[in-house]
Amino acid sequence: MRVALVSIKALKKTVAITGRFLDTLTKVTKPILRLTINWLILRPYRLLIKLGRRVKNLWLKLPNLNFLSHHQSILYLLLVFALLVTANNWRIHQASAENFGQNNLIFPLIKPDFELLIIESGAGLIAESTETEVDEETSAITPEKQIEPSGIGAALLKPHLVTSAPGTAARTTIEFYTVEAGDTISSIAERFGLNINTLLWENKLTARSLIRPGQKLTILPTDGVTYRIGRGDTINSIAKKYNVLPENIINYNNISSSSLTIGRTIIIPGGKPPAPPAPVRVTKPIPSLPAISVPTSGNTRLLWPTDTRRITQYYTWRHGGVDIAGPTGTPIYAADEGIVEIAGWNNGGYGYYIVIDHGGGIKTLYAHASKLHVSAGDRVDKSQHIANIGSTGRSTGPHLHFEVRIRGSRTNPLNYIR
Repeated sequence: MRVALVSIKALKKTVAITGRFLDTLTKVTKPILRLTINWLILRPYRLLIKLGRRVKNLWLKLPNLNFLSHHQSILYLLLVFALLVTANNWRIHQASAENFGQNNLIFPLIKPDFELLIIESGAGLIAESTETEVDEETSAITPEKQIEPSGIGAALLKPHLVTSAPGTAARTTIEFYTVEAGDTISSIAERFGLNINTLLWENKLTARSLIRPGQKLTILPTDGVTYRIGRGDTINSIAKKYNVLPENIINYNNISSSSLTIGRTIIIPGGKPPAPPAPVRVTKPIPSLPAISVPTSGNTRLLWPTDTRRITQYYTWRHGGVDIAGPTGTPIYAADEGIVEIAGWNNGGYGYYIVIDHGGGIKTLYAHASKLHVSAGDRVDKSQHIANIGSTGRSTGPHLHFEVRIRGSRTNPLNYIR
């Protein structure tokens, strides 16, 4: 009983002390709270009320602006916005690789470094800008894909042609030519009197390769190919490899079987590069490719992935690739050799798509295809036909969505394709 009385007294004392503390705290904090509410809420509110009244009085003194009041001002703003959007769409609705978005209203603010684009009609040859150094790994045109000079039409841009003076002696040595503005593959071949294929083969180019001003091209004195003599080569073995007569090699290069020098480069007149070996089908698991250097911005290691050139949407931070419009069924080509990592349907919007691993952290993606010609695990060559353009997945029309991924990150494909 005594313990209970002591506990009650202690509790009353504690309550009394707590009450006095709260009273003191209230006396101290009450002015602070009042000051805070006054300066942070009441005063700004009163200021806004006064400002609103002044604006209202000023507005009433400007009767000429009454037409902007209430819902009419919103309608006018919507009309101006609609006109701007319509004008912008009208300027860019025909966007293609020739202008690279130059019709867009914000193009003057961006000012990217655009290169000359040249498209030639006839025989499907498209020659455009490339880097000065030519990729040694680019495969040559096979005899099945040869492009004869007959049937090549005029370029969309007037070619820069320089004809030789009458009576000029025939060339007998290899020359080097620097590409000028307006040059095309066909105009350069015509200038030096060569077959277009000779120019493509010698410079490791294909029918979908690009050329740009300042690039140096090797010009042979006659149609054919060059060959570097190796150990064990004979005139007969070289002639058989390139399907020409041994006498033509001997007479043109003024050599004999006994005078072949290892490392010497000779010209095979009328020769054609041998067809590349058929693709090798690999078994799973997918083997890793040998490490190769990752191309830097501006490197033209990869090839243009289809025969069409009309770009309908460019690379942005919201769009991780480029969209290339084309009729359904247009061939899609591998931008480089590699191993097919994925080939099938994608539920995320790509539709039928292909991902190719080129090694060294480089991958390319081809989406919205109508038909696939390869399977996961297949090894493909550069420029091999792998699919057809379609409109599968989330697509507004037949086109190829093409992506270049460097170590898993999407990059602008126009920086890496020729």
